[in-house]
This record gives sequence, structure tokens and C-alpha cells, in this order.
Amino acid sequence: MRKKISDTANKISSLSFARWVGIDSMMAVMSKKDSLNLSYYSFFLKEKKVLNEKSYYEKYFLNQVKSKTDTINTNHIILPGFISYQSISGSKFFVFLSCFMLGIIGAFLEKFSYRYSYNNFILSALISYLFVFRMVHFGYLPFNTLIFFLSIIFTFLQFRIYNFILDKMKIIKIS
Repeated sequence: MRKKISDTANKISSLSFARWVGIDSMMAVMSKKDSLNLSYYSFFLKEKKVLNEKSYYEKYFLNQVKSKTDTINTNHIILPGFISYQSISGSKFFVFLSCFMLGIIGAFLEKFSYRYSYNNFILSALISYLFVFRMVHFGYLPFNTLIFFLSIIFTFLQFRIYNFILDKMKIIKIS
């Protein structure tokens, strides 16, 4: 029994230190701790897609500029995760509140997708996966996240509308 607990503790500590996704972006953001504030955060929210240019995160936190080896037809982007991105605000309360709200939104989205997919666990799991994947890659063009979620909700509503129309067509056809 002790060996099993010891093995579990070793695995957890190994994953915590070696596989902590996003710790590098959090360290990059926290390296500029004295310049973090809400106006800086709102500046980052307004980021627009510009081809052949580095993202705001790369420019301001990683100090990367376009190199001569970058090709014209490729656009490499390094992203911070959701928590790192929220940390740009400089407020621990804001980070906590936004993470709490993200959890609420995620739970609502999962429940919504389960209910509106006629209790389909697989589709609900897929939607949850897409949600988490987008949050992990949140740091580039964050406004697109809202569009992404609205498109998921619109897709489910379309299923319901199509089902309603088909049911009405059956009633009319039978009568």
C-alpha cells in the first residue's frame, strides 16, 4: 500500500514539474510584473491579425522581432494560456474571477451541449474538448474566442431548428 502511494506521489510530482503546460508563458508574463495593469490588458485584447508579424505576446514579453530567417509565407505564433493571459491585468483578483467565470461558462457549455445534442455524451465531450483547447490557446486574438463559442451555440440551435421543421413536415405530410 505504501509503495502504491509513493508511486502515485512520484508521478504527480513528475507531472507537476516536467509537464506543467503554460508555466513558461506565466514566467514570461511575470518577468514584466511592474508593467502589468488593466490598461495593458485591454491593449492586448484589441490585438488584430497581421500577417508576417509577431503577436503582441511575443513582442512585449518574449522580446522577439522579425528575423531575416522568417519566410514570407509562414506565420509562427507563440501563445500564452488563459491564466497567463489574464495575469497581464496585474490583478490576482481579476485572474481568480476570470478563471471562476471560465469554469462556470465551461460547465454551462457542457450542459448546454449535452441537452441540445439529445443527451449525446460523445458530442458533449467533443464540445468540452474544443472549449478547453481554445482556452489553452487563448492568447492570440482573444476576441475570436467569443466568435468560436457563439458558432458552437448557433450550430446546436440549428440542429434544434432543423429538427423542429422536420417534425412539422412529418405532421403536415401525415395529415
